[in-house]
Amino acid sequence: MRVRSGNRDECLTLLLSGGADFAVTYEGPEEHMPLLPQGFDTVSLGIDRLVPVCTPALLDRGESVSIPVIAYPSDVFLGRIFQQHIAPRLPTSTVLAPKAETALTLAACEYALGGIGVAWLPMTLVALHLAGGRLHCVSGLPEQSLRIVMIRLAGASHARKDKTWQMLKTHPDFPDAL
Repeated sequence: MRVRSGNRDECLTLLLSGGADFAVTYEGPEEHMPLLPQGFDTVSLGIDRLVPVCTPALLDRGESVSIPVIAYPSDVFLGRIFQQHIAPRLPTSTVLAPKAETALTLAACEYALGGIGVAWLPMTLVALHLAGGRLHCVSGLPEQSLRIVMIRLAGASHARKDKTWQMLKTHPDFPDAL
């Protein structure tokens, strides 16, 4: 089994081109798979949350006129989620000062751990850093729930791929799988 990581749009392109058998990705609020939903098998694996996090040192800076942030480009999935669902809920006095921009959540996490700024990251990615005290959630800034979904092209498939699909969709780590 090969696992690749990429932006959601790239993952869906790999799926459609036959470069991947399955995609595990996020769906935003009220979003449903685009393009011919009948052409896909989709399983909900659970819920994750984008949470604003930063280092304790950055958190201890106290009230500031602007908040240094690690931004996502507006043309990637998490950038769109930020612009459409998080930014409108920011307190009106909030001024964001982008210090870095990346489409990769792992890079954004490393930047946050390095104290560069606040990053909105999936809770599943930062849970251990939060538990270890290396990162803290920033109170007063909005979070966003995202659905975790597994997708494949509908139709006939190799028996081994079907077996893997069934195993993943019934795995106990995914109690929300339908």
